Parts: sequence; structure tokens; C-alpha cells
Amino acid sequence: MPDRAKSATTTMPWRSEDRDTERRWTGKVARNSDGIQTVGHKPSPVGTTADLQAGRTRRKTAECLPSEAAQGLGFDLWRMNTMIKRFLKRRFLDHDLWFQRKTGLLMEHWRSELRIDVTFVLAHLLQRRDLLSFVQIGAYDGSANDPLNSFIRRGRLSGVLVEPQPDVFARLCETYRDVPGLAFENCALGDATGTAKFYRVKAEYAHRVPRSRQMSGFSPDVILKHYRSIVPDPQAVIETIEVPTLDFPGLLKRHRLEALDFLQIDAEGHDYAILRAFDFASHRPHVVNFEVAHLSRADRISAYELLLRHDYLIHETGLDCVAYLRATRESAPGFWS
Repeated sequence: MPDRAKSATTTMPWRSEDRDTERRWTGKVARNSDGIQTVGHKPSPVGTTADLQAGRTRRKTAECLPSEAAQGLGFDLWRMNTMIKRFLKRRFLDHDLWFQRKTGLLMEHWRSELRIDVTFVLAHLLQRRDLLSFVQIGAYDGSANDPLNSFIRRGRLSGVLVEPQPDVFARLCETYRDVPGLAFENCALGDATGTAKFYRVKAEYAHRVPRSRQMSGFSPDVILKHYRSIVPDPQAVIETIEVPTLDFPGLLKRHRLEALDFLQIDAEGHDYAILRAFDFASHRPHVVNFEVAHLSRADRISAYELLLRHDYLIHETGLDCVAYLRATRESAPGFWS
């Protein structure tokens, strides 16, 4: 019989052959030249693997194990894993992020996953309406990452497109030059009529960050955030221009918009200020879509509270938030009814 090298008392994780039951073996472990032999208590079930993953038997596991087993490596690893998960969850929530479980197949085919965004909501609303009136703040050139382009070209949207940058505004007019029912405004939405400084990326630095020419607004913070780790002097990336400004009541009055079905805002961090200036008492758009990616946590919460007070249903769609007026949603027929 082989000589035993040493003997110790420990706790070993053990899984049954069918992998349906999680067990622990508590007893003496004897090491010899043939490997590890266990003597002592029989394995006792403490819960299924699914139960352990769902967290329903964690407390029971700790209570059932002997005190010496609770000090073992297996329990320590489980406790450390739990603490790490809780810490990461808190940190993610602090930045308005969260974990989401998804089937591996959906992760591989993420382009085929159905997502509810502004195009989905507009398609639902257009089941009962032939034409929607709209205002688009920050239209850029009308084609780059623009969710409204196909609706406008098919003649389902009619209204005003606002873009403050002169050169980009010229491209916007060219994009839709053959589309009727549109008006164009070369200005930025501000607190009053006048002029203001507008910050954008210089052309020679645009290739360093994708879509950087769209990072333009009243504040250079968005540009600096993206270029701070790329160039030695991020301030050198910024070009400052003077643009005309117009307040919301002035814009609606100039284009005689008495009713508004859809409001689209993409203002690189200035979105909540524009939304706050909109008079929801006089105009109640059926759909509001705005960018939240560059909003501070306080502004994002304030924007959501504003929309909730006016009885909108809201949904974050990645970089944006789409809001659907509850009364319109509940009265509309179709695949959401």
C-alpha cells in the first residue's frame, strides 16, 4: 500500500456526472503517490446549478456547511465573486449603465436584433397619418447617420430643418433640393435672437475621430473629451465660428408652425436646454427624439422628468431617447395595440 505524504482537512467543490446538482465534499484528504483519495463525509446536495446562479441558495449554502468548510477556498472565491459583481453593478449604475443578460446567438448576430428606436415609433404613428409635421434641430447634412432621411424622401415628413454651420447647411439644402414641403433655417437654437460662438473640429483633424465633424455645438467639451487622449494639445483641434441664433417661439412663428407632430433634437450636449425651452403647453408633439449621450446625469434626469410630467412614454435607445405621447400611443392601431 503506498505511503501517505500528508493529511489535511479541507473543503472540495464537487459536481455530479449529470451536472444538474452542485455538491460539496467535506472530510479528510490524503495525498499519496497515486493522487488524491478522499475519506470522510459523503457528498451532500446544496442546490442545483441554476439555483446557485439565480442566487436563491447562497444563504442556505453558507448555513449548511460546517464552520471549517465556510472558511475554505470555494466559499472565499464565491464571496469575492459576489463582492466584485455588486461593486461593478454600483459603478455602472453611477454612470447610467447596467448589465444585461443575452443569449450568445444574439451576441453573434447583433445586427439582426430588433430594436425599438425613433424609426419604429414613427412607423407606428404613420399607420394612422399620411403626413407628419416636424422640426429637426441639428440636421447636419441630412444624410450622415440621419434616421429621418428615408421618411423625408418618401414624403412622409414635412417641416423645418435647422443647421447652424454655413458649409454644412449648403450640403443639407442640396441633399433635399428635390423634396417638396421642406423649409431650411441656417441658425442655432438659443435663448434669444442674435449670434453666438459655435465650436467644431478643424477639417485637418477630422480623420482622427469618426464622425467628429458632427461634434459641433455651443460648448467645446464634447470635442475635448474625444481628442484629449489622441493629440497633445486638444485645444488646437477646435475651430470657433460665429453663428446666428433664434429662440424656439421665433422659429415656430417664422415658419407658421401651429401644430407639431414630431420634434427631433441632436445638439451635442445642448439638447436639454432646447427641450426645456420648448412650450409643451402650446405644442404637444406626438413623438420627441433627442440625443442623451452627451448630457450630464442631472440634465438627463431633468429631461426625463420634464417628459414624464407631460405624460410621455420614454425609452432609451442607446445614444438617444425617444418619447411617445401616451394618449397617441394608446389610441393608435397596429402592432403595438
